[in-house]
Parts: sequence; C-alpha cells; structure tokens
Amino acid sequence: MTETITKNVEYQIQFLVKTDSTTPKDLTGYSTYVQIKPYVGSDVVLVGWDQDSPEITFEPELGLITLTLPPSVTGSLTFKKGVMDLLIVNSDDTDGDRSEIINVIVNSGVSSPV
Repeated sequence: MTETITKNVEYQIQFLVKTDSTTPKDLTGYSTYVQIKPYVGSDVVLVGWDQDSPEITFEPELGLITLTLPPSVTGSLTFKKGVMDLLIVNSDDTDGDRSEIINVIVNSGVSSPV
C-alpha cells in the first residue's frame, strides 16, 4: 500500500483495529503510535505522533485511530519518502500490534499558475 501526502494540503488516514474480520477491538488502556521512518528497520523517526498528539483522534472503544495532518504540518515535511505504520501497545502486550507497512510519498503537487 502506498499513500501520498501532498505538501500544504490536509492529509488523513484511518486505522481500524479488529479482533476478527468484522469486530472492532476495544483499545481501552492501549497507547497508539504512528511513525514515519526512512525505511523498515530504521532507528530514525522522521516524524511521529501518539494518542496525545493533536493530529491523532483516538476512539479506543471503537478500535479507531485517525491521523489528520493539517496543511501547516504537511507543508513542513522535509523528506520525500518513507514508511509508516501504526503500533498499539498496553502494559500486558509491550510488543503490541502493528498495522501493515505503508509506503509514504511526499510531493509538492504538479500544477502551477500559468
């Protein structure tokens, strides 16, 4: 899966965590982390958010995490590509659960004034 973030344009992605193919997982007591790194396995975090970040809307009882980046945030991104995932952990499960890895491309758009 690949996501494109266009600079100076709002970007939004939702993660729905399920216990099976139809049942949302209750994430009460969990912490959430969304990070973008240069590549899988990198220790460098290009940018990241958690459940306390204003860009994250966390609805634990619904298993729903929404990342919304306003234009001011997308406009400040200085990298052109990376990988992103969601990690959820609680005190009983410190290895947590991860979403699939999402390739991220950051671009400045294509069109320009004539």
